[in-house]
Amino acid sequence: MTWTDKARLTAEIVRQGTTEFIRDFGASDETVIVFRTLWPGEITTADRVRHAGRSFNIREVVPLGRGFALELRCIAFNGVD
Repeated sequence: MTWTDKARLTAEIVRQGTTEFIRDFGASDETVIVFRTLWPGEITTADRVRHAGRSFNIREVVPLGRGFALELRCIAFNGVD
C-alpha cells in the first residue's frame, strides 16, 4: 500500500504517553498521542498521522464543539514505522 499526503495541519498535542502491553508475540511498547486540530475535512480511522518522523494509526476521530475542531486519538508501536 502506498500512502499519499491528504492534508498538512497545525495541531496541538493534548496528551502523549507510552504504555507496555503483553501481546501474543510478547511485550510491546505503544505510544499513545492525542492531537487537537481544526476540522480539515474528511478524516477517518483508515488515515494516519505523520508527526516527528513517525507514523501514528488513528484509532478515534472525535468532533469537538460545533464540529469546527476535532481530536485525533492515535497510537504507534515503538520501533515500528
